[in-house]
Amino acid sequence: MVFIGREDELRKLELYYSTEAIRTCAIVGRRRVGKTTLIDTFCEGKPSIRFDLAGTDADSVLDNMAIDIAEITGEDSGDVRKRVHDFNDLIGFLGSLEPKERTVVAIDELPDAIELFDDVPSKLMRYVDGRLKRQNIFLIICGSSVSAMLRELNDGGRPLFQRFPIQMMLRPLSYAEASRFHKGLSEADRVRAYAICSGVPLYHELFSAFGSVDEAISELFLGQVPSLYLEARSLLSIEVSPQETYNRVMTAIGRGASTLKVIAEKADLSQSRCRDMLDVLQLIGYVERSSPYGTVKNVRESKVSYRICDGFMDFFYSVLSGNEALLNLRREDALRRLRGAIDTFYGRRFEYVCAQYVTATESCRWCGRWWGKVPVIGDDGEKLRDEQGKVVTEDADVDLVAEVYRGDMIAVLMGECKFSRRMCGMPEFRELERRAGMAKMGGENIEYMMFSREGFRSDLLDFAEERPDLRIRLVSLDDIGEWASGAAR
Repeated sequence: MVFIGREDELRKLELYYSTEAIRTCAIVGRRRVGKTTLIDTFCEGKPSIRFDLAGTDADSVLDNMAIDIAEITGEDSGDVRKRVHDFNDLIGFLGSLEPKERTVVAIDELPDAIELFDDVPSKLMRYVDGRLKRQNIFLIICGSSVSAMLRELNDGGRPLFQRFPIQMMLRPLSYAEASRFHKGLSEADRVRAYAICSGVPLYHELFSAFGSVDEAISELFLGQVPSLYLEARSLLSIEVSPQETYNRVMTAIGRGASTLKVIAEKADLSQSRCRDMLDVLQLIGYVERSSPYGTVKNVRESKVSYRICDGFMDFFYSVLSGNEALLNLRREDALRRLRGAIDTFYGRRFEYVCAQYVTATESCRWCGRWWGKVPVIGDDGEKLRDEQGKVVTEDADVDLVAEVYRGDMIAVLMGECKFSRRMCGMPEFRELERRAGMAKMGGENIEYMMFSREGFRSDLLDFAEERPDLRIRLVSLDDIGEWASGAAR
């Protein structure tokens, strides 16, 4: 796999490695995020040993363990296998090492070993507390099950608690980093690729083999033998159980449910059970919980919104899931039938790229969104009322809201993110201005920011220049590309 980004992670690992007092480190991250590649890159030029404990049965893991040990001792792997019967034999081998130079020992996919062998955490704890303290070894453990790793490392009742105080959570790449996989694509297609691949290196590398994002979707997700169609279900099965119940929750969100009440109803769960499951999905990074700009910390549950924040999972559950019949069509026909859902998906995911742009180019105190119910205004400028005299309301939102520092003051950016095929002009700005007025709490120093895939019409360009007092910032895809290119250098 091509190694891109991770400069800060490599810098931190080098610091830990060069500090003798630091003996252990845990690297946690979802499957495919690049943990093994990061470790391999870090180990280049250093004395190092890596054990891959991935497997679904004990014998296959022990076979791989014997091969790894044989590469170090120079023995025949079959002979080594005869004396390797348990995880404790790996611990015994590690305890026998007496390296003169600081040596990296990496144990990959530890959660698999915990599932397959008895008392793995206790055995590893005894090694960390005992023999490791007298060895010139820097021990790294990692695993693709985020929930399992965090549970083993941070539960006060478990053996490994406080044995790995240095914990690195490996997140997906930023847009600026991931764009480097797609140098031959237009900026619009880079946005589309990031929308689906969401900064996961393996997916970006797979997409980079194709001339366009449409071609990548057709080859990787559609047809009778789609390479990545079932990947989302596989990712879910690694982290949660029962998988099917969590699948119902993800399906409900993917189909538009956003509040706890509605998600629970759609998934046929009690609200308390659904809340617990949403907490797990947040922990592993698939779902995010947010409240609109201006709400207090202890906001009512009815104000809280949930959405799938992982782009790959979002693409599966909002575009592909429920459309299995399309796999029997020709790829181009399936893609045409999905076009509306895909374009809606791109528009929603573009907001994440815009948010990264703002947080990277501004000093942000907070970045999020605003939504709420607002009165419908009639042609006469008055609030519409129904037959009973009640004010008629509609749902409204502001795609991006950020509190940014302006010297000693705070300004509030109200932003609109348009990934449609038409240029933005004064009607789009007036709509943003109207919604921003509804979102205001009162007394804010308001600024405006508009993002547009197709750019801006002359009426808006002229207005923004004529009205500097309104502080309207217009951001095109060229601006995003220039930022991403500069940030990646």
